Amino acid sequence: MLRPSRGAALDRSWQAHALRLLLRLQQKADYALAPDIQAVEAKLVGAPFTVTLRLVAVAESAATLDATRGELAQFQQGYATTSSVQLNIGSVHSGAAAGNYYGMVPVTVRAATTGGGTQTFVGCYTVHLGEPANQAVPPFQPMAIQAAHIQQVPNAANTGVLMNVVCDDR
Repeated sequence: MLRPSRGAALDRSWQAHALRLLLRLQQKADYALAPDIQAVEAKLVGAPFTVTLRLVAVAESAATLDATRGELAQFQQGYATTSSVQLNIGSVHSGAAAGNYYGMVPVTVRAATTGGGTQTFVGCYTVHLGEPANQAVPPFQPMAIQAAHIQQVPNAANTGVLMNVVCDDR
């Protein structure tokens, strides 16, 4: 394991804090806190977090729900050969209009396939929330994705630049 020299400046993020704690614990002659050290090491080498998406369709009528089922099946089929996904969210641009809040959310999605390949997508999600003060009587409508415009890009594309402009024309 590589160790920084004494007094080396480390970033003040949680990973740097965990690394400092790990190094401090490893410098002690006894490892009385071995499970704690293992937990810190697991945090340092693991993904920042893992998310499982569960889709729930909410429709205003049975006809709308029937129409949405086909779209959900198509969405699910799009992930049939996906083993994992990394999502990067850019700076959200928000606005309001007549009791509604809107957000334009630029994203980069990197998908690892079950065949060992990688696919990169850049796009913009439009999210909507009706003014909470106007929702005095249940059922309350939560924030929801209203639209998504996602395009596949080359894996080597500069996604930071693309995310800066992807929501501009929405």
